[in-house]
Amino acid sequence: GDFVDTAERLFNSQDELVEMYRNHKQGNHLAKNEKSDLENLFTDMHQYVTENENWKAPRNVLTIMTDDMGWSDIGFHDSTFVTPTSDFLADKGTKLDSFYVQCTCSPTRASALTGRAVTETGLQDGAIIPGESRALPADLPTAGEYFKEEGYATYLIGKWHLGGRFLSETPNARGYDYFFGLLNGAIDYYEKDIGLKCGSAEDNFMPVFANNCEFINGYDLQENGVPYVEETEKYVTDMFADKAVDAIRSHDPSQPMLMTFHPTGPHTPMQTTPEMFDICEGVSDGTDLMIQPHFRQQICAMVASVDLAMLRMLLALASKRMLANTLIVFHSDNGGFQQAGSVNAPFRSQKGSMFEGGVHVPAFMFGNGLHFGSAIKPVRTDLMHVSDVLPTLLGYAGIAAPARSNFDGYNNWPRLSAGLPLQRSHIPLNSASENVGYYSAYIQTIFGTTWKYLLNPSVITFVATSRLGEEYVPEGEMLFNLSEDPSETNNLVEDTSLQTVAVLNLLRARTMYLQKTSVPSQLTNGFPPEVNTPPSPLGCWLPLDSPYYGTVLCPVPTPVYPDMQTIFADGEYNQYITSNLDL
Repeated sequence: GDFVDTAERLFNSQDELVEMYRNHKQGNHLAKNEKSDLENLFTDMHQYVTENENWKAPRNVLTIMTDDMGWSDIGFHDSTFVTPTSDFLADKGTKLDSFYVQCTCSPTRASALTGRAVTETGLQDGAIIPGESRALPADLPTAGEYFKEEGYATYLIGKWHLGGRFLSETPNARGYDYFFGLLNGAIDYYEKDIGLKCGSAEDNFMPVFANNCEFINGYDLQENGVPYVEETEKYVTDMFADKAVDAIRSHDPSQPMLMTFHPTGPHTPMQTTPEMFDICEGVSDGTDLMIQPHFRQQICAMVASVDLAMLRMLLALASKRMLANTLIVFHSDNGGFQQAGSVNAPFRSQKGSMFEGGVHVPAFMFGNGLHFGSAIKPVRTDLMHVSDVLPTLLGYAGIAAPARSNFDGYNNWPRLSAGLPLQRSHIPLNSASENVGYYSAYIQTIFGTTWKYLLNPSVITFVATSRLGEEYVPEGEMLFNLSEDPSETNNLVEDTSLQTVAVLNLLRARTMYLQKTSVPSQLTNGFPPEVNTPPSPLGCWLPLDSPYYGTVLCPVPTPVYPDMQTIFADGEYNQYITSNLDL
């Protein structure tokens, strides 16, 4: 009862929680050999959850997918980062240390929400660009649809990025009772337009944006299909938290809940709140930084805001006595963007690449069913792919997979909850079309050794970050023994040992088979995709058939691309590093 009362008081007290984060980071309690107020809160929370777990109560689900979070952009991989909530959940739950995703946004989201391999969605050639025609196929049901059919109330808050030219492609039409967020891949955290800061193509990290910047710039924040033009000065991560908390507080606890929380942090543009930016002072610079150390502080602050949003949701759930029967799954959608200050070390490369830095991300599970029994493992090194999330959540909820699901992912729930080895031994990570140089990757564990085959793994990275006039040089085939070489430094494709040659031939054959059997890519006219659908005439990103398309006026700021030399002048925290890398 005491913890529930505390949760009731704190869930909407953001200023007090921010001060708790600040005091925890400063560490004054350590000199007194005491716990911080935040640590005491987590101790009480864990005790409450373990004492009140109830399998007869509705089994709630909370999934959290961060955006462009690198392997070392979180406290349990870099202790200078300010993510106490994530650290607590990972420590008391199960870390998933071999969790793989696709290397860009839309493909991961498609796989996560359908339980299908990305090669079954037609999105294997990369993320959806604002104003183009690709979308999640209508014949692939989403998590929202599966859970809604079983009586769940379904919420999606944050980033969709799976289409939106027509109402039939939006979250409300794809199984979600409530949607608050953006249709495209990113927005300005304050002004809520899609964040394109216009300038010459030579000054822009992605020519497709420079060439179409003013054409596709528009306001992209809505609530159930209606442009949300209130609170236009508020930081959008905090707005996502507010709406999630409101949804939880108004929810009937007797009905099971699926809360899908997809914030945009720490995706570009690099913007923070001043409070979190200050709290992250002194963060580690990490390694492989390609721009200024200030960017690392910004990444920390953006992630800290997401972490605070998570704490507010946990407290709201506790205030409704729902937390103890909620399972939480957390992961990033892809690796971090190094030019923005993300660190993927010890892994190679970044978002957009099929190297480990683009696809091997922080992940954990916490909650109902993962607290008791010595068999439950605190750290998992078994292979797990984002397509496993939906089947696993249905297994947790006691929902039999419908015949039409045809999942590629595995239901890992029985094995996770019993501490048994997971059943996945291979990950057909991607097999793209000729549009992007057959950009492919395949992972397989053979007799205890995990191998990875790659074909032209940096095509998308090159397109996203190159300047005009540069020419991509195909990298060809690569083979790595991840068990011995997780940083992918030793390409074994020329190794003549019998074992290595056999593995190479096997994974090459599997990749070629995947290319032949994949659903055709929706990207029919080459890469980058054709951009032909602007926002509404009144500045709003809305489906063409929305009743609000030509009736609601949205605020769209004048696009201005800042001079790179002025960034961070006077310690400014609200700046851009590039135009929005919308992958």
